[in-house]
Amino acid sequence: MNDLVLIPQRGFEALNVETSTRQNNTICAEGFGNPLLVQEICSEFCIKSGIFGWSADKQKLDIGSLETALNEIAKSKGFPKYSKLKAGPDARKKRQSRQFKDGTSQDKYSAILMAVATLGPKTRTSYDEIRSTLQAMLTPSSMPAKHEITSALVNMSKIAREKIEGEPPIEWVSSEDSLVITDPFLLFYMKWATHHEAPGTQTLL
Repeated sequence: MNDLVLIPQRGFEALNVETSTRQNNTICAEGFGNPLLVQEICSEFCIKSGIFGWSADKQKLDIGSLETALNEIAKSKGFPKYSKLKAGPDARKKRQSRQFKDGTSQDKYSAILMAVATLGPKTRTSYDEIRSTLQAMLTPSSMPAKHEITSALVNMSKIAREKIEGEPPIEWVSSEDSLVITDPFLLFYMKWATHHEAPGTQTLL
């Protein structure tokens, strides 16, 4: 975090933008440790605050626009990977619809990803955490069995390896019963475009 925080510190200073340690730390935390993502957040935050370059007068960030900036970035980053994981493997028959307690319904791939997002998302999530979160989200009759959950996670790992360019963004480690997410852009998307859809549910600054 110490090296990462230099990005907003120096960037805002170069634009003569007033900022605080808390703001800079928040931006770095939202970037999941990725310098490119931190830069993207800083840039979008400035744009949403009406800051487009250096000014002789001290400029101020619009604190209320940070959440908007994060949602905008989430929509443009991570979605292609997320959509492939959510789609799952080619299905020979229509997948079973899982009923959520809020009245909505999704298939098990969407439900699992939503559960992972609700848990953080985190770089490492255990099967027990996913299962307990699914139980809290789904009606009892829609709860998938363990083999259905692990089968979906195995399939998502295969999709990550075979259908997504570059390093696989996720991996199901069966020996540890854990889902590992290594892609910060995917983590960011899952947090802001899926789990964090309702504005005003979290105080950032």
